[in-house]
Amino acid sequence: MKKSFINYIFIIFIFLGKIIFGITEKEMNILDLDQDEKTGLVYIKSNKKLFSGVGKLYYESGKLDTIFHFKDGILEGNGIGYYESGKIKLTFNYTKGSINGFTKSYYESGKLETEKYFVNGKLENISKGYYENGKLAYEEKYLDGKLNGSSKFYYENGNLKADLFYQNDMLEGVVTEYLENGNKISVLNYKNGKRQGKSISYYKNGNLYIEANYINNELDRNVKVYKRNGDLDYIAPYKNGKPLTNKKLKASDDMIDEISQDLREILGDDIKITVKEENNLEDKK
Repeated sequence: MKKSFINYIFIIFIFLGKIIFGITEKEMNILDLDQDEKTGLVYIKSNKKLFSGVGKLYYESGKLDTIFHFKDGILEGNGIGYYESGKIKLTFNYTKGSINGFTKSYYESGKLETEKYFVNGKLENISKGYYENGKLAYEEKYLDGKLNGSSKFYYENGNLKADLFYQNDMLEGVVTEYLENGNKISVLNYKNGKRQGKSISYYKNGNLYIEANYINNELDRNVKVYKRNGDLDYIAPYKNGKPLTNKKLKASDDMIDEISQDLREILGDDIKITVKEENNLEDKK
């Protein structure tokens, strides 16, 4: 009975000691810590001991940048990143050195910018990004750290910008890109991450611009180029990515300006930007 009472008093003493003497987690500047290249464990530079406590990173101004928690040299627990203004920029969580759970980033205004979910350091389920006005910017699906399923991107006005599908981190099936007004820019086909089948691009007015075919990411068969009014301009035959004639595909500079950066690369080096005076192109007003 006496021994139990002494043990009880000892436990109370330890508990009160933490309160009275202010024993808290050790805090250190991240610059005073280092990481073992082989084990990945974080230790204190001055004594080479594994670090347990709070690691803090600072801006050059001295303002707090990011807070990390460590246990026995491994990231463990919640972390917070800040703007130099003091507003929260990022929240995250680590378990046994791997990022786990929801990671959220914020605009300096406090509005949510991105939200992602991790399992053992790999993206999982749905990741979302937002414009500062709160509208959805993109939505992607992940499985074991790889893009799998539908991915959609949106303009700030809420209209669809691009509709894609991934399988094991590679584009698969139809990829459609839109202008902000809803008109299609392009419709491309993919298989195992490579262009396969018909690829089509459009003018801003919605008329067909280029119609091409790909086999294993290389141009094949006839590539058709149309005028803005819908009339066929000319045809250039290709086989295994190589032209069968000396005739290069041509487009006026304002034609090229109408399409997205991705579509400027639709034909790679085989597209040649020319001036309006080319007699085989429609004069534009």
